[in-house]
Amino acid sequence: MKTSKSFTEAEIAELPKLPDSWRRTKLGEIAYINSGNTPKSLKEAENKGQFPFYKVSDMNSEGNETWMKTSNLYLTNDEKVLFKVKEEQKGTIIFPKRGGAILTNKKRRLSCNASYDLNIMGVKEVSKHILNGFLWYWFSKLDLRKLYDGSNVPQINNKDIEPLFFPLPPLPEQRAIVSKIELLFSELDNGISNLKLAQEQLKVYRQAVLKKAFEGELTQIQNSITFVQLGKIVEIVSGNTPKGLDTVSNSGTIQFYKVSDMNLEGNEVEMKYSNIMLTENELDNLNIKLWPEGTVIFPKRGGAILTNKKRILSKPSAFDLNIMGVLPNDKVDSKYLFYWILKLDLAKIYDGSNVPQINKKNIDPLEFPICLIEEQYAIVQEIETRLSVCDKIEQDIKENLEKAEALRQSILKKAFEGKLLNERELAEVRGAEDWEPAEVLLERIKAERAKK
Repeated sequence: MKTSKSFTEAEIAELPKLPDSWRRTKLGEIAYINSGNTPKSLKEAENKGQFPFYKVSDMNSEGNETWMKTSNLYLTNDEKVLFKVKEEQKGTIIFPKRGGAILTNKKRRLSCNASYDLNIMGVKEVSKHILNGFLWYWFSKLDLRKLYDGSNVPQINNKDIEPLFFPLPPLPEQRAIVSKIELLFSELDNGISNLKLAQEQLKVYRQAVLKKAFEGELTQIQNSITFVQLGKIVEIVSGNTPKGLDTVSNSGTIQFYKVSDMNLEGNEVEMKYSNIMLTENELDNLNIKLWPEGTVIFPKRGGAILTNKKRILSKPSAFDLNIMGVLPNDKVDSKYLFYWILKLDLAKIYDGSNVPQINKKNIDPLEFPICLIEEQYAIVQEIETRLSVCDKIEQDIKENLEKAEALRQSILKKAFEGKLLNERELAEVRGAEDWEPAEVLLERIKAERAKK
């Protein structure tokens, strides 16, 4: 999406043709656009009121997926006056305006009058001639990542939002479009809900497979398994982040992994790709140690622990100090070790400090099921036979979720090009008492704004 300042006349001519009764206007002409504020004295609030004050992080709270319903800070009426917070109206569409949060592309609506901080921007229709739901669905299809100003710290300002072209239909048509979108989305959301439920059931099944595997039930070798402290049978290590790492040429063949590399496509199980590649000389000069193929790694510090990610090195590699590694040996097969660690919940292992951290002392005493290496191979085979079926089902679910999202975007695209309603539905809206072309609506809106 481009702002109108970026459009050439040729590009404007290529915009989708709208129905004759519609008009293309600019968002700044039909909506109020403003940023929140963060009073210095806000930290003195006692959080005993009923007026919600939102931060970007509140968008992630359960129940706030569309409508903002819960906040971590509530002000009293006296505090509202004392702190001089701006009260925004129910239905205001809010989104992050600064920093990496823009890249999450989150948009929400206020479920009641509220206020928000300076990292949030709000959009609200200026007139009753524009339905809040119509504006919401139009705004929900925007990609905020394409709107920010391109600075090192992403930021969205009024100048990036106000010039956006907004397609305005007659009021009865707005109502009909919103109703049809909600009907279609309701059916779509039911399907998505079922797919996500299936995903959760697969997670439960995976854990059940792993539990039975390490109790010996999949191979009927319960009596062959004994339990020992993990630290007594394998080596537990942490990586290091040497000074000078930021000066490497990145032209080598040796992977140096950071936690973020676990998210790269292709690294879902085995670590194969890295954003930092070292040469042999750089490895020696920086005194970086290589860890062997088959080492099982996971985050050991910060919020990444809560993602519960575990991976296995596909070849000798290095990793930084935010990663912990568990090394297999001639008594412990690497895949066997990986699947056992896969069933652990890292969130239940870390030391409970304000900044989550896993240390050797948290891992070392864990009871590890050991058996003959041949029996480990058999257990791994049984696990992989069952989990491969899960992988196939999960891939099908993922593809169907992607199709559902594509369908959602297709519905929105048709809606705002005037192609969603059929001829019968259009005939009904044109017969409504308050039907009038968008050109007249725009004049009414301008007159209302002039009075205000």
